[in-house]
Order: sequence, then C-alpha cells, then structure tokens
Amino acid sequence: MKAADPEHPALIVPAGSDYNFSTDIAAPDDYPVGLGDETIESVYTCIKSTADEHVPCGNTVWAVLQAYGYLIWKDPTFKESRAMTYLSLLCGAKGLIWYTYYDIYYKLPDHPQLWSALKDKIVPEVKKLSPALMDGKYEMLATKAPGLHAGKWTYGKYTYVAVVNTWDEPARFGFKIGGDQARMWPGSDTAAKLSGGVLTGTINAGDTMLVEVTK
Repeated sequence: MKAADPEHPALIVPAGSDYNFSTDIAAPDDYPVGLGDETIESVYTCIKSTADEHVPCGNTVWAVLQAYGYLIWKDPTFKESRAMTYLSLLCGAKGLIWYTYYDIYYKLPDHPQLWSALKDKIVPEVKKLSPALMDGKYEMLATKAPGLHAGKWTYGKYTYVAVVNTWDEPARFGFKIGGDQARMWPGSDTAAKLSGGVLTGTINAGDTMLVEVTK
C-alpha cells in the first residue's frame, strides 16, 4: 500500500508489532465502557504498549476511542470520555478518532449527552490545547498511586499539566512544575495548589485534571 501511494501516510487499526515497519500511523482501538469488569485503565495500557512498539520505529501513534454504546457496551459519560482522551494524550498520541459517528447499530447525534460532551466540550478543549500537544515539549510525570497517570507539555511561557485517576479511590499527587501561577481548566472537580513551584492536590476517583501553569 505504501509503495502504491507513497504521497499519503498509511494508517492501521489495530496496530500490533507485526506492522511496525509497514505503516506510518499506528491507531490502536480500545472500548472498555460496559465491557464486563474492564475499566478505562485499559485505554492507557493499550495506547502505551502501542507507543512503546511503534515510536522507536519512527511511526506516529493515534488513538481510536469509544464513542458508542450498543450490544454489551454502554455510552461513555463525559468523565469517562475526557479521561480516555487524556490517557491517550499522556501516552503520546498525536491524533484522536472517536468511534463511531455512524454505523448500522449506532448514530452518535441520536445520543445527545455523549454527542454534546464530545462536540461541545472535549474536542474544543483539545483543539485549544493542540499547539502545546503538537509542538510543546512533553514529559511524563512519575506517580505512586495505582491508576494515576500524569504528564506535562511546556509551550512558550505555559506548562500544561494533565492528571488522570482511573482508580476507584481518590489519589494524592505532588509534582515539581515550576511557575508562578496556576489556573484550573473547566471539567474537573479536583482542586490543586501551586506553591514554591510544586503542584499538589487530591484527585477524585475517575477524574481528569488539566492545569495551566504560567512562568
């Protein structure tokens, strides 16, 4: 396929190690909401393992995220959708696809709660953050609590810190970020404090926090 059309990037879903050198974009898909005992932690595991396999080969990683609920699956809530989005970004995903807009079982606009969460909240937020996501300097932040994932993107005078707690209990965090002022982006019920360049707080179960730190 790449030989037949070298002008366009090749994308493969799903993206196992068998395709390391036969694609340009690896786009794993993981749909955990409503699937038995699965949790959104599986999204992090899925995207991270793909990134570990493909990025060293020079490939870009995208993520295909759940945006449906039929048969055994359930519509993700706003919190679940936002968490899956940032879990993917924390793994280094450079593109996001939400499946599905329309297929024989499901039409997303017919599900106003999920449709609005994506169209009116999550996608505009990612678009606003996209310069930092694409061109900023990314660093994964070390965490101690199970199911707690964090990272930061530095772009100009701003540092954007994302924290996701996939666990079913609150988790404390503390990261040395630097900066003088911190502003919470909407969408989280977690409070964070910046003091002496250290960002601290307790993130609630299932929550996703995005903080803008200014130098």
